[in-house]
Amino acid sequence: MRKFFKRLAFVLILALIAVFASFIYAQTLINIDYAREEALLAAELEKETETLNKLKREKDHYMSDSYVEKIAREKLGLVRQDEIVFINDAAR
Repeated sequence: MRKFFKRLAFVLILALIAVFASFIYAQTLINIDYAREEALLAAELEKETETLNKLKREKDHYMSDSYVEKIAREKLGLVRQDEIVFINDAAR
């Protein structure tokens, strides 16, 4: 009878080891998936950060006084108060 309980205990221990091993294996697979997702998200974040920085530089350019003045002169034909405008009729 004692031999039977020893074998039963051995089988139960093996079963527990198998359960724990499968649990550890499943967790390892989940961790690998999370690591891949983290890498993809990090790459996407870097790309979006670059885009954001580019847009900020463009905004700063478009909000600069020199750009606003250039557009006011070229597109709207505006001049400063103290400027004298000469019109060349021959160029028309």
